[in-house]
Amino acid sequence: MGGSRWVHPATVAGRPAGPMILDDILKDGVKTMRRLLALGIPVCLLVTAGCGGGSDPKVTMADLDKVLQIFEDTLKEKAPAGAAQAKADAKAAPTGDKSQLQDVKNDPKTTAEFLTRYAKNLNNAKIIEEPIGVQMLTTGAIEGFVDKDKNMKKSGTEEKTLFTIQIDTQRNRLVASQTVEGSTYHRDRPYHYRPGGFFMGYMLGNMMGRQSGYYSGARSGLKPKFGATRMSPKGYHASAVTKARTAARARTGGSKGGFFRGSRSGGSRGFRGGK
Repeated sequence: MGGSRWVHPATVAGRPAGPMILDDILKDGVKTMRRLLALGIPVCLLVTAGCGGGSDPKVTMADLDKVLQIFEDTLKEKAPAGAAQAKADAKAAPTGDKSQLQDVKNDPKTTAEFLTRYAKNLNNAKIIEEPIGVQMLTTGAIEGFVDKDKNMKKSGTEEKTLFTIQIDTQRNRLVASQTVEGSTYHRDRPYHYRPGGFFMGYMLGNMMGRQSGYYSGARSGLKPKFGATRMSPKGYHASAVTKARTAARARTGGSKGGFFRGSRSGGSRGFRGGK
């Protein structure tokens, strides 16, 4: 061949294919991008390398301070007239002794009404993007969860737990907890009992009674030791969001950008948290 370079006889756009073919492709690519922009189509739909990379893993995290505030507000709502609420107020009203509330018997109708109102208030506040459902556990805790089918029933692995609220009778407070990406957070809020037909007397009594009954006998050693529970600092949510996002990214290997490999969201951060 005498050291000469062989060139394929095929042609591209009427020109011989050869060393200049790469330059031609790149030039055509730039023209295509300009046409897409002119049409109003975000380049990020196709290329993520210059638009923040691929989307991060989704992380859903409620703000516990908002969870507790809405819970307290719901406790102060007027409850439907009923025997359960009347007995709760009658036991505690004369002396203000909240410990008497734990003798209040469970009334499924009153409990269901409170949980329905609490879930409605949480969803109206839009503390996360997904719908929230709540239920009362046999331990006396209130559990909040992602309620994708909006039926107030936790089902399937996708309907993950968002938070739990437990009562600390020793310190007259409510303790909310959550675990996200391996890190656990706690926030507390004192409760102030006020009789008068509100949900507060019945629900506090119900939580106390269930907790006392569940953690008795062989389970007595399993009762949560709230005195040893370290509370997260006020305003913890912002830094917890960042930590959760970083942990989720590390767990999934991080986002990878590149030509034609990104998400349709154009580099969405992928975090779903409270406002």
